[in-house]
Amino acid sequence: MVRKVTARTSKWSLGFLWLVLLIVPVWLWWDASFQSAYTWARVDLSIPDDMGEGYLKLSSLSDLMFPVTEEPSFYQRTHSFSVLGSRIAAMIFIMCGSAVALLLAGTHVILRGASKTYLVGFTLVVCGLAVVTSQQDNLLWYAARYRISNDLRRFQRALGPLLEEWPTRPGTLPEIGRYFAHEKRPGKLTPLGKTQYRTYEQFGADVEQLPDGGVSFALSPHYLYLLEYHPPGSSGPQVEISGDNWTSYLVRSDQLAENWYLTQYDAVRK
Repeated sequence: MVRKVTARTSKWSLGFLWLVLLIVPVWLWWDASFQSAYTWARVDLSIPDDMGEGYLKLSSLSDLMFPVTEEPSFYQRTHSFSVLGSRIAAMIFIMCGSAVALLLAGTHVILRGASKTYLVGFTLVVCGLAVVTSQQDNLLWYAARYRISNDLRRFQRALGPLLEEWPTRPGTLPEIGRYFAHEKRPGKLTPLGKTQYRTYEQFGADVEQLPDGGVSFALSPHYLYLLEYHPPGSSGPQVEISGDNWTSYLVRSDQLAENWYLTQYDAVRK
């Protein structure tokens, strides 16, 4: 009886790992909120990465603002089931379930004398998970490139009014909606409203006018990349961007269409 239960458990463990190997890349590819859910799951499991540390700082700041705004904290809002909570719960289940399944399946291989078929299946799924994990940054990049390429018209509609006249006071723009701008912040505007955790990229916290007359859109909800428009005749994305406190270096860029580029920068504090 014990052997039957053990054998059944080991088979379920291996099956769960194969299911994870199929689900995670598909989820990553189609959902722009994947990275946000992954980062919060790591935070909730007390293994935050650099982005997770940033989330914790934002959450602490929102906690300090609660007596003034009386609104849910950043942590509470993102963990709402209707916002990102269901994705975070699914991510935690996948991460914890995978750890347990790896332990059970690995124990079966090492101690129970697994069959050749089981050993091959275990080896393949472990290699597959290792590839997905090690190539996560590249997968996120190509997934964002695919989604934005199919959704580029939305950003093109937002671009037109900005090229005609850059706003210097608050107002409303097509696709972007309500925004804040001021003459003391030339070349910058900030879309208003809370981050929407949807399956496609949104207009992030910053829309900036570039030195060559182009426009840069921060992309939410993940804030991993920028979508840049550069006018005809320009040299394209800048290799280095120097700010007051940070210097950003171009990590990679891909041209999505004529004059449109997806870019990724690495910021270094001065």
